[in-house]
Amino acid sequence: MFCKKCGAETTDDSAFCPKCGQILNDTKQQLNSNEKVQGGMQLLVMIASIILIIVGAVSFIGTCS
Repeated sequence: MFCKKCGAETTDDSAFCPKCGQILNDTKQQLNSNEKVQGGMQLLVMIASIILIIVGAVSFIGTCS
């Protein structure tokens, strides 16, 4: 991996660039937490949609009887 600020080569598990001190892993951690939030939100929307479809179907069947 290379530092985006100065271009120095770093190890994959480095938190800071050994040459300039730039934070390296902060971006990865933000991306991982954003992906988790988006995944959780997608699951919530999917569950809500399924519940609405079931409630709508039950209401429709109840009015047809």
